[in-house]
Amino acid sequence: MPHADGCTAEELCQEIIGQGVAAVEIDRWYAGGWDGHICGLLFNDFTTERGKGYFVKAASAGVVTPTCMAPTTLVSLLAVRQEAPLAARSASASRERANPHPSPLPGRERGQG
Repeated sequence: MPHADGCTAEELCQEIIGQGVAAVEIDRWYAGGWDGHICGLLFNDFTTERGKGYFVKAASAGVVTPTCMAPTTLVSLLAVRQEAPLAARSASASRERANPHPSPLPGRERGQG
């Protein structure tokens, strides 16, 4: 999302949240890697730069018009799919490796139709 100079990542978070979209994180490409600000936390509240793009991670979809941007700019945000916690994925994978062929439903033995 292109953005005007002078807004901090947290200000952008609050503008997006204020317009009904559940912003979670603002990310930028910086020094050869992704650099993120988590909405609501005090650290890494970087200042946006004119002509640069930013990714917004959101828990809900919507269309917003941040006031730091040109007034006619609309930005559509798509919600991202939340992954299961790593521990839950690991436990599920372990069960599948231990029993790759689950038993049939009770009363439906192999060969019975």
